[in-house]
Parts: sequence; C-alpha cells; structure tokens
Amino acid sequence: SRVAALPLLVASGLVHELGHAAALLRAGYPPGRIGVGMLAVLPVLWCDVSAVGMLAKRERVRVDLAGPILQLAVAGLCSAVGRLMSGPAAAVCATVAAWAFLATGWSLTPFFRADGFWVLTDLVGLDDLDRPPRRGDPRRTLLLLAAYRLAHAIFFGALAAAALRRADPQTGAGGLALGVGLALAGMVVLRVTRFVRPLVRQFP
Repeated sequence: SRVAALPLLVASGLVHELGHAAALLRAGYPPGRIGVGMLAVLPVLWCDVSAVGMLAKRERVRVDLAGPILQLAVAGLCSAVGRLMSGPAAAVCATVAAWAFLATGWSLTPFFRADGFWVLTDLVGLDDLDRPPRRGDPRRTLLLLAAYRLAHAIFFGALAAAALRRADPQTGAGGLALGVGLALAGMVVLRVTRFVRPLVRQFP
C-alpha cells in the first residue's frame, strides 16, 4: 500500500503548491515555477511565490496558508473515501491520508523554513523572523527575534536530548541516535552564538 500511495502523496504535494500559486494569482501577482528541491535530506516540492512580498499582511498570510489548507482537504477526502472502500484500496487511501496529514503538520511547524515559519513571520510583520539582529532594529523587533530564537533552541534542544537518551554506541541505531543528538546540540549552540554575537557588538 505504501508504494501505491506514493504517487498520490506526491499529487497532494502538488495540490499544496498549486494552492500557494492560486492564492498569489488571486491577489493579483503571477506565481513563478513549481519544482522539486531538498530541505536538509528531504525532497520537497516548492513554488516560487516571491511576489508575496508585495502584498499586505492579510494577503501574505492567505498565500502562506493556502497550500496547507488544500493539502489538508486532500487528506480529509482520502480518509473519507477510504472509509467507503475495503481491501487494498482502503489501505492505500488511509496511507495517503496519514502521510498528507503529517506533511501538512510538518509544513506548519514554525521551526523549519516552511509555511508555518512564513505565517508567523508575516503575522509579526518582519521580513525574516530567523535573521540575526541588525544595528538600528527597534526594541520590539529585537524581542521578537530573541523570542523566536529561544523557542527554536528549546525545540531542537528537546529533540537533541531525546536522541541522546537513546544513544548507545554499541548498536547501529544507538550510534545513529548519538550522531543525530550531537549534531542537533551543535546546531543549537551555533545558532544561539550567531544571534548573541551581533547583540554584543551592538550593545557593548
């Protein structure tokens, strides 16, 4: 069922990107290309909606959310259809629905540079919520940037701690957990350092 579900999952991802494109077109700007790229080690579909920066806050958020909403609708439709079927077809629909729900949840997580990140960035009115502080930033901007970086560090720090708890160099899975945990911990330290250093320079 997983192999048969894969093309349908890709189709749900395409619907997701077409949702972004349609929302941008509705706002009066033509979308760019749709393609495939890599985020870390994961293949992802993408749609060029660079023109979203020309829109007002409400329209930007609408473009950000259009993709996840449509993919969530596909997931719900697959789940409903699966309940009306039986056998392998029902299993395929259930698998597609589960994967599409997970993909939607992942895209709305604000700690990756995916839809949830841009929704949050647009809601608070910044150009990039994950950028380092700049000289001349108002206090509100500095507080928002610091709060996001702190939340980001807590999220990935918790993932690192969970991986390290499973670490056992004597087993393959335990060795992988150790490597992932150390990599995540190192990333948290590096990102916090890159954020604090400009602040120290700005406020000696």
